[in-house]
Amino acid sequence: MKTQPLVSIIIPTYNRAHLIGETLDSVLAQTYQNWECIVVDDGSTDQTDELMAGYMVKDSRFRYYHRPKDRLPGGNAARNYGIENSRGSYITFLDSDDYIAPFAIEDKLKYANGIFDCVITGHTRTKETLSASTKIIDEARESYYDEKIILTQPPVYMGDAFLERSFVGEHRFDEDLLRGQDHVFFVELFRKKGNYRRIDGIHYLYNVTPSSITKKVAGGNKKYLKAQLTVGEKMINEYAHNPLIVDGYKRKSRNLYKQFIMRKQYGRIFSNFNHFRNAFNLSPLLFSYFLVINILTNRGFDRMKHKLYDINEK
Repeated sequence: MKTQPLVSIIIPTYNRAHLIGETLDSVLAQTYQNWECIVVDDGSTDQTDELMAGYMVKDSRFRYYHRPKDRLPGGNAARNYGIENSRGSYITFLDSDDYIAPFAIEDKLKYANGIFDCVITGHTRTKETLSASTKIIDEARESYYDEKIILTQPPVYMGDAFLERSFVGEHRFDEDLLRGQDHVFFVELFRKKGNYRRIDGIHYLYNVTPSSITKKVAGGNKKYLKAQLTVGEKMINEYAHNPLIVDGYKRKSRNLYKQFIMRKQYGRIFSNFNHFRNAFNLSPLLFSYFLVINILTNRGFDRMKHKLYDINEK
């Protein structure tokens, strides 16, 4: 009888006692049974300890750790500590407000088939659109996958990738990063030659809660916004040879610019003036001119127009 491989599900958490229960219940509901779920607490002050004690009594496959005090605070150090304490042949990640479909692990294992180092599925914002895989979208053997993954739409999020342990090796999350940690982790890992398979399943619900970093960036939080822009600049520098990738990262910044204009959060633009100017490929003078126009009209443009009548027609 073929041995079923152990799968490690790693979840960092911080003050999510009111949310993580649904995440853990979705792990319990897996049709594939040989898993371990490692939850690493990043310093919670709520009832996370008590909640996790209950889950560990309910099922011994749950394991609960606290991030060591000598490690940097944040989800990245918690994930790394989870990797270090995991035992599975395969590793996958969730955030503590996510929800994983019951068939997710079984589906990915079937397509990994002991051959593929990484199997990638999709995510959703509604449970109704969760779906098992029916076909292979893309496959690459003994190849690199970093540029493909950067250009993929929708992007690959934390719970999308299912990774063979030896392929991950000593690769870890950058513990200094506040934003874009999953993106940087996968891009840098996929610079390694390996066997990659992308399938059409939608396996997990990616939640955007008021405490999520995505919400904080959209709301203009200075610390997390700066962290996101720094990741974009890092990738632009590293992939300067690929104009599609460069424009993709600049497009994200142009979209942020538009959001800040519409919300009248002009200070976020002024404090990152050169970043947004470079996103539009404009000189300081010309960018300043169009910025004033955008502020006066309270309209954010997807593309800055170089002709005044184009702006006036908006």
